Amino acid sequence: MKQYFFSKILVALFALALVLTLASCNKEETEKADNDTATTEDVVVPDESRAYMKLDESVEIFCTRQWAPEISSASAKIAKAIKDATGLELQIVYEADNKGSQIVVGYAEGSSVSCEAYKAITLDQYAVAVDGNNAVLAAYTLENLEKAVDEFIATSIVKQNDTWSIGSVAPSDKHQKEATSISAYKIVYSAEADDYIVNETVPLLQDMIFDRAKVRLEAVSDAEPATEHEIVIGNTNRSTKAVGSYFEGENAFKDYRSAVIIANSKVFLIGGESASMGVSVAKLANYIIDADYGPKLLDLDARNYISKKMITTNPSELADGADVRVMSYNVLNPAWGDASRGELNKVESRIDSFIDLALYYRPDVIGVQEAAYDWQRHFDKYLVKSGIYKQCCNSSDGKYIMTGFLYNSSTLDLVDSYIIDIDPKSDIRVVSVAVFETLASGERFVVINTHPAPQSQKPYAEHMKAIMEIESAEMEKYKDLPILLTGDFNTYENQAEYVTLKDTLKVENVKDKAEQILNNYVTNWFKKPVECKGTCCIDHIFVNENVDVKLYSAVIHDGIELGSDHIPIYADVSLGKGE
Repeated sequence: MKQYFFSKILVALFALALVLTLASCNKEETEKADNDTATTEDVVVPDESRAYMKLDESVEIFCTRQWAPEISSASAKIAKAIKDATGLELQIVYEADNKGSQIVVGYAEGSSVSCEAYKAITLDQYAVAVDGNNAVLAAYTLENLEKAVDEFIATSIVKQNDTWSIGSVAPSDKHQKEATSISAYKIVYSAEADDYIVNETVPLLQDMIFDRAKVRLEAVSDAEPATEHEIVIGNTNRSTKAVGSYFEGENAFKDYRSAVIIANSKVFLIGGESASMGVSVAKLANYIIDADYGPKLLDLDARNYISKKMITTNPSELADGADVRVMSYNVLNPAWGDASRGELNKVESRIDSFIDLALYYRPDVIGVQEAAYDWQRHFDKYLVKSGIYKQCCNSSDGKYIMTGFLYNSSTLDLVDSYIIDIDPKSDIRVVSVAVFETLASGERFVVINTHPAPQSQKPYAEHMKAIMEIESAEMEKYKDLPILLTGDFNTYENQAEYVTLKDTLKVENVKDKAEQILNNYVTNWFKKPVECKGTCCIDHIFVNENVDVKLYSAVIHDGIELGSDHIPIYADVSLGKGE
């Protein structure tokens, strides 16, 4: 009887505990729904179980970009650490091998393991993903890749019984990240803010947030009392301390750079002009997530994005006597990083270097090659919507064209543009034509952009013949105008095809006509800056007799060589008559 009575008491206590637990959960859910701050689990895919792969002499270290010194150095550092710990001397290779075991350093297009590893991290994270007989060191930035290598050396090389293994490392910042409801924020700008802040940046930010979160935030001047959650635009009373710590005392509001800094429940958007501020707005969109109870802004408490201050001699001003800056850049098609080559092709890992390039050099026209849809999507987000550039010749008959233009709409009007197929079956083998008019003088000029197949491919000769025929006809049509030809011509300067092209089109290479050359570097498949002597450059800009060339340069500074297997070239030109 006592046992029965005691059992009834236990059942009653259990029931009471269950009721109290449910009540507590309901209370927590209610408070969570009413509270602007909530944890989100969709930012990082949680994986508490650690995966392992066997480590023996058959494992290779796959350096995904041999010519990138940071990635080569990381690969060598891993090889040394493994040798020191285990005695195993692993071979460093530069091609993927899906048949064996590999430790992949950086992103490898075409590798499902690598793709999944990068999907599991955000822009500010790193991880070591182990799947079967492969491990991937995943990081979107070189800074975080270095952290991934250090963490790998410290924790991933483990011995289980008598067997050496490589263990996974969960994404950095393992704790659940917090996010704050967008509606909790207000936009703050200085009472003495420049017109571009009030008339351009504030509406751009309000529209971006409304598009993402269906909330239109109030914007107030800096004279208003500070609140806990603010998006602060430009140089206000709130900004000095937070921004100064990241810009190391430099005046962030006077140069071209842009920045997104999230600290102390405030977001600071920095930029000394409308264009760079627009990039900051576009970057902020990356940190608005769909979470429980509505869209939220991640509380990262870290610097998220600061575009680089280039260390080169300042080229932002045109050379003396020049009217226009024209650039040509093969940005590397992300689809071409297959298992046989393994480049770090993912656009997300390379778009920042392109933004820095555009903000700093500010070409009036950029002829891009291999700009696949993913590139165009990022161009649209960071450069077009920011009001810096517009795109043309990037689509035709419902398909995306990889050989088109970005042009500076604050300096140029687009008069006409169209695309002529070299190969009707290809979205990359085209001749793109654009006619521009300068807003300053009303002078018109033409830029023609193209990209034939590589010499190693059968269609090369046929493509070169078609290009000469098409461009010759187009140049005849516009013979009274200044004309520039941009492109990855896949043709070296000491080849017969190069001479034939120049003679047929009656053009000169800007290098041969320039009054000043800053850098004459090899433009493709480089490992370090090397002077181009005719056998290594396939990227060219040609001009007709109506163009004077004031300056030519190849850009291989500030990490831009990590953005592609080519480097950009540009020319500052005068739209004169060659006088």
